Amino acid sequence: MTALAVEPSQPKLLIADDDPAIVKFLASRCEKMGFHIDTATNGMQLLLKARQIQPDILIVDVNMPELDGVSASARL
Repeated sequence: MTALAVEPSQPKLLIADDDPAIVKFLASRCEKMGFHIDTATNGMQLLLKARQIQPDILIVDVNMPELDGVSASARL
């Protein structure tokens, strides 16, 4: 769910969760609030995307495959 262009005033939000239904719900709600949304499905992907896009805010699931959300957040 990555938009093609980010407006300068649009805060970047990275949602990391392995449940597609939760990601879809959160992305939909947060997009309506004016956030530019990017997503990750596991902890390793979270680390890579966070370093790439440098989000203003993260929503992170604690239990994810490959690397849990707490460990991924600590590494950031």
